[in-house]
Amino acid sequence: MSKNQPTAVYLDDCAVNLLLFREMFKDDFNIMTTQNPKEALDYVLNNNVDYLFTDHHMPDMTGIEFLQGLSKLELSNMKKVIVSAQVPERELNSAFSQKLIDQVIDKPWTYSGLKSAISTI
Repeated sequence: MSKNQPTAVYLDDCAVNLLLFREMFKDDFNIMTTQNPKEALDYVLNNNVDYLFTDHHMPDMTGIEFLQGLSKLELSNMKKVIVSAQVPERELNSAFSQKLIDQVIDKPWTYSGLKSAISTI
């Protein structure tokens, strides 16, 4: 891991998305990927994380539910991003108003699209 790169955690139940993110952004971030919300939480609690990316539709909980749990903890200025094919507008509006998320990225994403969106937060 490079100390000069920001650290990113990506939580997604789809292993292919995690692999693609890791390969595409390996020169941009120190990366931790996982399909397990508890593992993501443990990593966030024990490391300085700059960006947290999470899918919304997952088997055990939604990405917004995961971020609601994180909001109860006093964490650093970590940027939180939902990466999903679709999130109900009502849920998104609520998540933004509660400051649970900083950005939403639509799937399927591309390197340039995701990189551009990240630069705006």
